[in-house]
Amino acid sequence: QAEAADLAEQADVPVEFILGLAAEETQWGTGDAANDCNNYFSLHAPVPFQTGSRPAKGDPKVLIAKFDTIHDSGRSFLKRYADSIKGARDPKNFGQRLRDARFNTVRPDFVEYLAGIINAVKHRMACPSSDAGSSYSYSCSSLLRLPRGSQPLILMKSLGRDFRATKPG
Repeated sequence: QAEAADLAEQADVPVEFILGLAAEETQWGTGDAANDCNNYFSLHAPVPFQTGSRPAKGDPKVLIAKFDTIHDSGRSFLKRYADSIKGARDPKNFGQRLRDARFNTVRPDFVEYLAGIINAVKHRMACPSSDAGSSYSYSCSSLLRLPRGSQPLILMKSLGRDFRATKPG
């Protein structure tokens, strides 16, 4: 969680807010922007610290920023949104502040959806570290409600703790 904790400290928000937002924006670590561009916050070019860009899949008019590191993606996110989110303590308030700053204006239920993901990440973080292997116990997995349409495997390892899960049987 070192990268996420550093970003959260700079923005004066709980770490689960940063991890939850990254999970939402990267489709739980499976999205192309994260895997191809180290872009964990779906930032469109041009933005600070980017090293390139590529057209978005589905809309070639939109350019997705590429970063050398996840850290640079986070720095760029903070450069643009830190003032808007600074000091947020409630997941819905955090989401609303992002929405007001014109972050993710496409999804109508963004605020509620993000709050649910943040709460799932917070509960997952509370699971014993012995459960953080390639899979974890049913009691902990039941705390993490996978979003509709998500992949069975969730991977947020790049931002810190290994967030892998399989759907409960």
